[in-house]
Amino acid sequence: MLFRSLREIRLNEEEELKKKYQEALEYLKEFGEISEARHANRILMSAEDLATSRKEFEDSKKKLKSDLKKCTAFVKKIRTGGAWSMKPEDIVRDASALNLSRYVEEVVAALLETKMKLTDLPVCLVLCKAMHQRYPAFLSALMTGLWSVIHGKSTEETGKLRRIYVRLLTEFIDRKSTRLNSSHA
Repeated sequence: MLFRSLREIRLNEEEELKKKYQEALEYLKEFGEISEARHANRILMSAEDLATSRKEFEDSKKKLKSDLKKCTAFVKKIRTGGAWSMKPEDIVRDASALNLSRYVEEVVAALLETKMKLTDLPVCLVLCKAMHQRYPAFLSALMTGLWSVIHGKSTEETGKLRRIYVRLLTEFIDRKSTRLNSSHA
């Protein structure tokens, strides 16, 4: 009887250990995927790749949709937060189908006006990357707006946004410093 209960305890502990081991493996796999995605983004944001993607955009700009209705609907989707529920590839596809050259400032304003949550950050980063790859003025306008919120007067609402904006800025700064370091090597 005592032997059976000790054996059951041991089996339960082994099962729990296996479960924790699987959870650890899943966590490491997820961390590895995130790390690989960040590395791939850093490579894509190199100066040469930016120049190439901007040239490709300029060459194909006339083929893209630039009508007022579709472009303002896209900006509204960002402003209302509807874009954050989309899959990252869907928002990139939407942005890639439009010529937003005249709407860069509006997209930046919409990003700054939306009530973003920390969970919205991955989709926001993908959108910002897609915009930066096409429009040279996008990142500087966005950085200016982000810094004004971070360094502005603190309110309850801006306090929550600051955390998100700081995370967003660190992604851009990290990419920029990686690009600078790789060009000095």
